Amino acid sequence: MRSGKIFLLLIGFIFLIAGLIVGLGVPWFISQDSARVLALPVSDLASLSQQEPGSEVVIEARISPESKKQFDDYVAYRQERQERVRRDGRYRTEWRTELTVTPPLKVELENETIQIRNDTYNFGELQNQREVRINNELHRISGIRHNDSVVVIGKLRSNNDGIVIDADVVSVGTKSDYLDSQNEAWWIMVILGWLFIIVGSLLIWLGFRR
Repeated sequence: MRSGKIFLLLIGFIFLIAGLIVGLGVPWFISQDSARVLALPVSDLASLSQQEPGSEVVIEARISPESKKQFDDYVAYRQERQERVRRDGRYRTEWRTELTVTPPLKVELENETIQIRNDTYNFGELQNQREVRINNELHRISGIRHNDSVVVIGKLRSNNDGIVIDADVVSVGTKSDYLDSQNEAWWIMVILGWLFIIVGSLLIWLGFRR
């Protein structure tokens, strides 16, 4: 009886803490990022040439045909593998990220080429999703292709001999699309967090009643 009470209390507190992190902590970081991006104007070529290196910038551009293809027609992509996992005594199918490829890119803005210099940026929204078989296993590929419209969020590194940006995020679509996806992620985390908090609180209450 006592061990059952301790188990319920322990699991309850774990759910409660996870809920606070997921439902409060993660949304706070998403809100901070969204507020930062919202405050940044979308830069055109003229404004980029006038800004100091190190400035945070947002541009809406198009992937240049000069960007090297990495897999089929993707210049950057995420590869997920379909796996069968056992949860709650039942098998279910889940997609797990197996590979993320984020090479330097070239984008076009007002007929000028801008270099995305780094290979450490994160993806925002991705499109062009399709399923392929690799080594007899089902995989899902989503990514960025030539001529895709993208929003790039990062720091300006050079605007002398060509514009160079170190990107934090490259996302398919516009700045508005990116902020919409952030808002959607905010709500998902809040709802998920409250579910964890409710379950954790219920388990704690049951534990104290035993």
